[in-house]
Amino acid sequence: MPILIELDPISEEKSINILKRQNGYLLIQSRRLRFLDMIKFTGKISLRALLSTYTDTSKSHFPYDSAKTIQDLKKPLPAYEDFRDSFCQNENALDRDYSRYNQLLGEGMSEQKALKLLNLKKPPTSGRQIYEELLSEWKENDLRTLGDVMEYYCRGDVVNLLKYAETFFEKIWIKYKLLPARELVSLPQMSLLIAEKNRLKQDYKVCLYILY
Repeated sequence: MPILIELDPISEEKSINILKRQNGYLLIQSRRLRFLDMIKFTGKISLRALLSTYTDTSKSHFPYDSAKTIQDLKKPLPAYEDFRDSFCQNENALDRDYSRYNQLLGEGMSEQKALKLLNLKKPPTSGRQIYEELLSEWKENDLRTLGDVMEYYCRGDVVNLLKYAETFFEKIWIKYKLLPARELVSLPQMSLLIAEKNRLKQDYKVCLYILY
């Protein structure tokens, strides 16, 4: 935060604008930088679903329950069993989509509907297969500890979120001639501006029929 605050050489007043909502920030803006919370442009959809739906990349995986202390980050690379999630009745997070997908198919749902419900573009692979792919990825990037995996995972989230933002902002500019990064602070604000721009003209007559 202090880095964003710049003193105006003439007025010597802090030239920074802040928009805050509850415990979060909608906007932190100085004369040369505009910081936005991208969560406000996601419609409360998870990053995994966003990437699967709108980009050609995917979110990686991390065994959250294995990293409870700083000392845990010195542990060796996580095993398949370390991906069990205590918030989901110890279900293995790597198998989540695979299990739900096959459950939906077993209940009679079509593949197309199951994929749409789970925000997937193609049938998911098993958790074991995902873990083997993770091991190859970690080895390729010379990751040796849980801490290495955590840093790699967080960096991947940032890069993937930027890819989504780039795709999203480009589409909004092409379709509505709006620049979210420069003009907007949230998805609801964008929707309001688009609705205002496309609202009916005052001389447009609207007839309301009431059926009894």
